[in-house]
Amino acid sequence: MKISKITIVGVLSLSLISLELVWTRIFSAEFFYTFAFLILSLAIAGLGLGALSVRLFKSLNHLENLGTIFLLTGLSAILGPPFVFQLGLDFSVIFADVIMVGKLIFTLVILSSAFFFGGIALALIFKNNHKEIPRLYMGDLIGSGAGVFFVVILMNSIGTPMTVFVSALPVLILAFFLSTKWQKMIVLVSVIVLFFFGYFSEDILEVKREEKMPIIYKHWDAMSKIKIYDYGEKYRRINIDNAANMGVNRFDGNWDYPDSMKFGFHIVEYLIQKSDSSTFLSLGAGGGQDGYIYKDPRVVVISEDARAYVRRFTNKFDLIYSFSSNSFAALASGAFALAENYLYTTEAFIDYWNALSENGYMLMEHQAFMPRLVNEVIDALNQLGVDDIKSHFAVYNLKNMRRKMLLISRQPLSDKFFEEAWGNYPRQDFRYAYLLYPAPDSLENGLYNQMVIKGWQQMTDSASVDISPTDDNRPFIAQMGLWKNLDFHKMEKIAGYSDWLGFPLSQLIIAIILVVVIVLFIPLNLIPYLRKGEKLKVIPWLYFFVIGLAFMSIEIILIQKYTLFIGPSVYSIITILLTLLVCSGIGSRFARKIDNKIVFPAIMIWILLDIFIFKHLIYIFGDLPEFTRICITAVIITPLGFFMGLPFPKAALRVGSLVDWGFAVNGTASVLGSTFIVLIAFSFGLNFGLMVGLLLYLTAYLLISYKSAW
Repeated sequence: MKISKITIVGVLSLSLISLELVWTRIFSAEFFYTFAFLILSLAIAGLGLGALSVRLFKSLNHLENLGTIFLLTGLSAILGPPFVFQLGLDFSVIFADVIMVGKLIFTLVILSSAFFFGGIALALIFKNNHKEIPRLYMGDLIGSGAGVFFVVILMNSIGTPMTVFVSALPVLILAFFLSTKWQKMIVLVSVIVLFFFGYFSEDILEVKREEKMPIIYKHWDAMSKIKIYDYGEKYRRINIDNAANMGVNRFDGNWDYPDSMKFGFHIVEYLIQKSDSSTFLSLGAGGGQDGYIYKDPRVVVISEDARAYVRRFTNKFDLIYSFSSNSFAALASGAFALAENYLYTTEAFIDYWNALSENGYMLMEHQAFMPRLVNEVIDALNQLGVDDIKSHFAVYNLKNMRRKMLLISRQPLSDKFFEEAWGNYPRQDFRYAYLLYPAPDSLENGLYNQMVIKGWQQMTDSASVDISPTDDNRPFIAQMGLWKNLDFHKMEKIAGYSDWLGFPLSQLIIAIILVVVIVLFIPLNLIPYLRKGEKLKVIPWLYFFVIGLAFMSIEIILIQKYTLFIGPSVYSIITILLTLLVCSGIGSRFARKIDNKIVFPAIMIWILLDIFIFKHLIYIFGDLPEFTRICITAVIITPLGFFMGLPFPKAALRVGSLVDWGFAVNGTASVLGSTFIVLIAFSFGLNFGLMVGLLLYLTAYLLISYKSAW
């Protein structure tokens, strides 16, 4: 059976991106996203190394080897994850245990092997068919786009663990049709192993940890891993991605009295009772504690992004309540290490304020983010032009719950309010809840009180965490780590949520990736210059490197940026990746027909439009239904995707059979781009990241325009 090379490239790319996404999902939930980002970023670098091998080793330069290469790709994809889970990786001691470092290196070798062999196959096909690059690259990109859709559908239908193995099936099918007879037998055995592992996948692909209570239910999909613990007759707990937790009380049979009322939260009761009727908005549903409340005709359940919903209303809600509406689960989901939500930004508080009635209140709780939330409220009220800002909010310490509570009021708060708010708990009673701002005399030098009085800028040096306010352009509220807290003597045991405590774990992991790429992978891509034979000139080498940086920089930023507009991060990932990849594939097909003078300016103009114009669409159309918002995003992204698909094949047509080297350089740069742009976004915001992407495409334009250097 003869299979077209475009189909071969498309199916291989479908498998590779499926592996990338499903591995990101499963390793993030089991090992926490910062470490998953480390593993997978370096593993995907194997794609570029595979392509480089085609340039360095002549023995690989035979198309008849494709069957064997696909078989090795499939076997690596099947066997890699189970081996990793058997290694006993413990990232909490990764910086203090030499053996654990060795296990990490072994993990990188195991997981990168599938991408390594896949890179060999792609480079081999590109090199031997370089005149057909526009069509082949189209197959690569459209196949990748189809893989995004394919893997999400699989995760939601057969579960994430099973999808880990099924993602290898397309490449094994290729291996079967392109292999010799004896290899076909190995392929068939591999498929049997695939489904055998898939059947036991939930047990195979799970970190063995000591559970506090019996697990009575587990579920995996593209959004989360759910575990339900049984705490006895009256209580259960839902765990999300081994990170976030939510309690569930057993229903007592009384439909008319919500179970949650048994655990009274006094300040909420006080605020509700201040008016005869109260329009109440809860950001986040209860975990089974609310009994009959959902059948009450006065209650409406809305399943969509909270920001998009709140923006529809002005002067609507008497009380907005957010208790444990936490981005911790979003962080654990591992959406390219940028996973956050937009509940906790300055613009979010502007939306909440506008949605409150004239005498309305808002309550927002969090165990770690409160310093930043307070400073965001101050910024928001300043932007709104509110008089006497300091009298419109208060901060409580809920001592027994180990949490802080932010109270915002449309009307100035009085001393009488503070005396009455907690019912039977006096203002000076520090056993349960007490004010951190406005603070009693004994706490007047505390961080919260001083931030309000002096401004957060004056308190940064003394604060142990990053207290700067976040906004929609820089929504990374969980990134509270500071480089000043990097102390190698305190790194014997590192928790996944160390950033909350001020340790710069995410930034450190990204820095490690950057160092490895710069010190190891980039020099490897220079080795062909030391060997005899045809060589890429310096300008083309730099060009392939720059467009690799640029493409990934734009892709990563857009995934995060449009999460605010679309809502759930998984939908944002699907929409952006699918649109970019498919449209880039279509654009690639026209590489011979569209001039560089159109391609690069079009990309740069679109980026400027996104920075200065498209951002307003988020607020203009934010109240439309979710599916409509997804469609609008796809329409907006389509022109950019089309033109971003052109720079690589245009250069590939110029360098001819040296395209394997260019592909290797491009792959290495892609890993570098996906990491360094994260650090830029953390520090300077998403729009600055887009400007970096614009400058990279401008540089690429200048490089490809220097015709004599090619």
